[in-house]
Amino acid sequence: MTPLILRPILCLSLGRLFSLFFLLVSMSVIGAPIVITDINPDQSTLDPVDPDGATGGRINGVATTPGNTNIYYAASEFGGLYKTTDFQVNGGQWFRLEAHLPMLTIDVESAPNGAALYASSLYDGRVNSVAGINVSYDGGTTWTNPPTATPASGTCAEAAAISEPSATGIAVDPDNPSAVYIGTNCGLAISNNLGASWTYSNPFAPALARTIWDVVVHHGGIIDVCGQIGSARSIDGGVSWSIGALPVGRCSIAASPHEADVIFATRGAWVYESDDGGTTWTNLGTPDSRRQGRIPFVETNDRGNDNFDLWYGDVRLYRAGCTSNPANGGLRCPMGNLDLSTNPPQPAGWAGPFTRSVGGHDDVGSIAFDPAGNGVNDCPTLFSSDGGVYYNTLSDEATCHDPQWEQPAVTPHALWLWAMDGFNPAGVTNLDLYAGAQDNGSYATIDGGAASPTWVNRNCCDGFDDTAAATTVLYTICCGSNPSTRIHRRGQGMAGGAQLPAASYPQSGLLAGFKFPDNFDRYGPSDYVAITRDCTAGSNGCVGADGGLFITNNITVDPVIWTELGNATEPPSNLLCAVKSSRAPGGQPVFYVQTGNCNGNGNSDQLWRFIGTNPAGIWQRIDTNLASGSIGIFDVDPNDPNRLYASNLLASSPQMVFSNDAGQTWENNVNLDLAMSGNGQFKSRTLGTAARGRYVQPSFVSFDPSDPNMMIAGAVDSGVFVSTDAGASWLLVTDPHTPVQTGRPHIPHPLYAFFDHDPADRTDIYVGTRGKGIMKIGFRPPATGFKYAAKFVCGDQPDINGLDLVRGRYGTTINIHNTTQSETVFQKQLSLSFPPEEQRPGQVLPIAWDWLQGNQSLKTDCDEIRNRFYDGSFPQGYIEGFITIRSTRPLDVVGVYSSGDLTANGELLHSSIDIEQVQERDTRADLRVEKSPQVFTFDINDNLALHLVLYTVNVQNLSTHDAFNVSLADSLALAGSNVVSAMGFFPSPIDLPPGGSVVNTTSGINTATIDLNLGDIAGGATAITRFWAAVITYQTGFPANADLVDTVEVSSPGGDPSPLNNTAVVTTPIIP
Repeated sequence: MTPLILRPILCLSLGRLFSLFFLLVSMSVIGAPIVITDINPDQSTLDPVDPDGATGGRINGVATTPGNTNIYYAASEFGGLYKTTDFQVNGGQWFRLEAHLPMLTIDVESAPNGAALYASSLYDGRVNSVAGINVSYDGGTTWTNPPTATPASGTCAEAAAISEPSATGIAVDPDNPSAVYIGTNCGLAISNNLGASWTYSNPFAPALARTIWDVVVHHGGIIDVCGQIGSARSIDGGVSWSIGALPVGRCSIAASPHEADVIFATRGAWVYESDDGGTTWTNLGTPDSRRQGRIPFVETNDRGNDNFDLWYGDVRLYRAGCTSNPANGGLRCPMGNLDLSTNPPQPAGWAGPFTRSVGGHDDVGSIAFDPAGNGVNDCPTLFSSDGGVYYNTLSDEATCHDPQWEQPAVTPHALWLWAMDGFNPAGVTNLDLYAGAQDNGSYATIDGGAASPTWVNRNCCDGFDDTAAATTVLYTICCGSNPSTRIHRRGQGMAGGAQLPAASYPQSGLLAGFKFPDNFDRYGPSDYVAITRDCTAGSNGCVGADGGLFITNNITVDPVIWTELGNATEPPSNLLCAVKSSRAPGGQPVFYVQTGNCNGNGNSDQLWRFIGTNPAGIWQRIDTNLASGSIGIFDVDPNDPNRLYASNLLASSPQMVFSNDAGQTWENNVNLDLAMSGNGQFKSRTLGTAARGRYVQPSFVSFDPSDPNMMIAGAVDSGVFVSTDAGASWLLVTDPHTPVQTGRPHIPHPLYAFFDHDPADRTDIYVGTRGKGIMKIGFRPPATGFKYAAKFVCGDQPDINGLDLVRGRYGTTINIHNTTQSETVFQKQLSLSFPPEEQRPGQVLPIAWDWLQGNQSLKTDCDEIRNRFYDGSFPQGYIEGFITIRSTRPLDVVGVYSSGDLTANGELLHSSIDIEQVQERDTRADLRVEKSPQVFTFDINDNLALHLVLYTVNVQNLSTHDAFNVSLADSLALAGSNVVSAMGFFPSPIDLPPGGSVVNTTSGINTATIDLNLGDIAGGATAITRFWAAVITYQTGFPANADLVDTVEVSSPGGDPSPLNNTAVVTTPIIP
């Protein structure tokens, strides 16, 4: 008789059973204290109506994999390399190749069938750089930077090119796939063995080698290059060169598919043709009346029968129909326009534009053609621009050459932000986030706390200056009409609203654009401050010429009324570039402005302060007492106008400095300096080359508005750092070295932060970047299995009659040492005790979460506690209690206690010192797991059978300590002969303990897994769970036998003192 519990299962068809096996759920369990999540939008909601709204960010080069139509690559300008493995499905789901460490990527190319993958990048800031030339032999999973890819000393025109390598255009020889050529900032790098080793050639010798921007190899190994000082050709593999007459500067180069001596190049905004191998060049002009010349490109595509297309991209993408070997000689491709002053029509022979009007974003990067083609009439399949990558929806060779572009299923996440802000309503997922990006526009979400927020791309183009309130967001958009930087005011999530009318702008000056700090800040519910720069009246929408700082106490009215502050003593208003406000509880607002370029590198940027809202108030410059006399970045605590952080741009090396008195005095934070330099692994100030100019590491610092002890800071190359003790110590929370192994992605060039403390037991910091959009850094309280309580007495007890402590001076230092080789996370708290006559407990004051790497030490002492909690003076002369420490790993904790006698006049007499080893308390739970199966077998025919297994798992907590967040991992495997199976766990267990949940299930051939979260198990308690596994076996021969081998393991994040009983293995025969 069939057991009742099985009847619903057996009513299912065999096909339905298989469907259930492969209906998988995927979730993640947070087991580490730091979790980094990419929360960027996958697609633009604006794209269907305006493709200049986008989410991909700037993409430079793209590459196909010859012989594979699904694998494509993209090199983003600031966010590293991307790949898709399913291009044929709506353009693919693009993902970042985290193992490729350099972020400023220029080009990427693949050898046929992926035998080697080459990537070029600009300098990465490291003392021992891995930038320039990188090679992968496994499709981008791992990378090498071959030692021979570094040029020889003394060969480069720029000495820094040795220690600060950069690489640019890549060309694989179509006739010899093992040969590859890469332009660098010290000539041309050549490899003839798939990138295993490299030699260098200098096309412009005897002059020292300079930057080669692009290279093409064609017609049996002819090499043409263009670079910093012109063009050159080699017909002998780079041994000797002939110099051409192409104008110097940033360029791109391509070759005719038919004639070896016909080549094309771009230089600036112009297209050039040479019909004599580069000796002379003809300027064809441009087909693009909007041309800019930022990074234009040329590519050729053979159309057969002496016909080919010349593809040219600047702001927009165009295609010229060209003819090889013309009967009467002359140019192969049609002329463009040379004189754009009269806004001429599109020149004859050029088709296009193929960007915004056909589904693609303007400001182009590169183009790729069908890798499955035979090299003739191949369809353009992929196009890149400042909006990301776009695939061609037309695949028929008769129509595809006039492409219709579409954003892929998942775009790259390479956004370059100019602004980010947020507002935090109640609720874990309820979080308003706003961002403005270079080229891609403005964004908003109202569920920023969700695992995958829902984003709205509200406007196209360039977005700046996000400032958010509960029901209002103020932001700016550029460009297209006057004034260039225009103010928009909308509701929550950028709903409704519109661009403000001219009457609602500050009455003089214009808002600046293309700078990282904002033109706005909010210092009250509807109170906003704005800065403008000097402008020419009557030009670009400028009404009044004099810029300045303006405030309004109601941003919601029409028109908005602005009042200028301190015009008579204002800072240089032609250079205003950032404003931040601070307001102590019950106090008046204080405004800080930065003047200069606000890019972190300016050696003349100044910092000024204005107190209050009186228009006649006085401005004061507060950076003149810094050693450099200038700043790079700064922030002010929004709740304490006296508390500042800034970068001091010393010529030798920048320093991070702080002030607790509104800039009257400054102190150097050495620990943050070390963090910015990665403890010496990154250059604090680079030397700079033509490929990548000079810069310094510090990119931003930010105070948490809700927690005065929490801060975040970041550097261009070395990562993101967090402090939980008001800046005393800093932890690197990203991984610029081994991000794949640690699961902590590298976050380059962080610029903004927004803090979220909902729910109260965790902190999420949303970091806005230049190149990776918005990344969420989540801090979860780790499970702590070890506890220490150290007596703590600090201060003076002057009363000779006191009975709690004898008269004297008392000092305590608690030293903490990580004895392991692994990172240890621990929490420190101060638990105060009151005098005995009060008979009640004192306050419990959280000090900080701290991190120690292997063998590192730190201390907590009286000075730290006095300054942190008591503003430098204990309230009654002294305090008494315990410093409690909860740690994820064992620590050495030692208390050092000093005391001395005090005279009636407060003089210190003889003193003593005692040292005490603080007792460790192991608070880890001891878990034991046991498992038993019930098997029900149903023969379908002689060879095919269905086996349903009901597993019962008991997890007992043998200790008196509670076990938190207990995980159960169960794996099932088939062992036997002449049998194959399909198996899986049903994703809905029959029984789960309270608070339990299914985390993940997998099904497969001969293997299956299920992961559960059992919640918390109290000391001495037992959690019971039951779940089904289904196995279909097919006997392939005789004799057949099969056992199910099930392995179950339980764990809790705090660890287990007896791990041997955390695992159980059960073997169950199903075919004897």
